[in-house]
Amino acid sequence: MPHTSCECDYCRRVVSPADRMKDKLVPEVEARQFLGGVSHMFMRRRAADPRFHFPTPKRLGRRRMYWLSDLAEWASSRHAELRTSGSFGQAA
Repeated sequence: MPHTSCECDYCRRVVSPADRMKDKLVPEVEARQFLGGVSHMFMRRRAADPRFHFPTPKRLGRRRMYWLSDLAEWASSRHAELRTSGSFGQAA
């Protein structure tokens, strides 16, 4: 379902079931590697904060799975460039 708070291409896209036939569902470990070796807390913080519009994981039992195309679209969107804190990476 598209996000209504943003007008970027990532938020307006609609994925049909036919598109999912060509997609791959990957576990969280592979998703973290795909995003450049990020930590599990990076993904949890992005998912918890609505500003990031991070893809929602699909839960299969206790495992969190992500659609690879959702991660690729998110990584190329402007939401991936947001920071969690204004002072991140700056000297005090």
